[in-house]
Amino acid sequence: MVANVDPLPGFTLDALDGKPWTLQSGRPALLCFVKEDCPTCGLTMPLIQAAAEAAGGTVDVVAIGQDSEGNATLVERHQLKLPMLDDSALKVSFRYSIEIVPTVILTDAAGVEQRRFIGFGKEDWQALLAELTRLALNTDSQQLLEDARDDRVGTDLVGQFVIAHPDWVSS
Repeated sequence: MVANVDPLPGFTLDALDGKPWTLQSGRPALLCFVKEDCPTCGLTMPLIQAAAEAAGGTVDVVAIGQDSEGNATLVERHQLKLPMLDDSALKVSFRYSIEIVPTVILTDAAGVEQRRFIGFGKEDWQALLAELTRLALNTDSQQLLEDARDDRVGTDLVGQFVIAHPDWVSS
């Protein structure tokens, strides 16, 4: 967990469809900073799309791409339906101290950073997916993680992830 109580700075970036997207308080947000030429980002994209679908609109989930041409490639390659925002000028990336991609940031409804991780660590993703499920279902994330490990969860986000990636769940 991140020990910051101040909201992240707001921003507005254009999505690929040209519509502006603004980070707003009042809703939790999952921000995933990516770049097309990053192999680990490619692994991340299906998880971010699954998170967006499973969150059911309770969390704003967006990918923030650092290369305008590459952004379109990522969307096409991974058939993304979540907003892909263009940060090819790197203004938001610099404001948020993004040095390595993928960087994933989860904020609460007030815009305060709750979780940040870099890369594709199993424990990071398990904790994030449990937290997203907790936000979506308003339940205990530790219990959801334990249920996923015990293979008792089948329809929530963690359960979907466990089914898709059984090798990530410790016995």
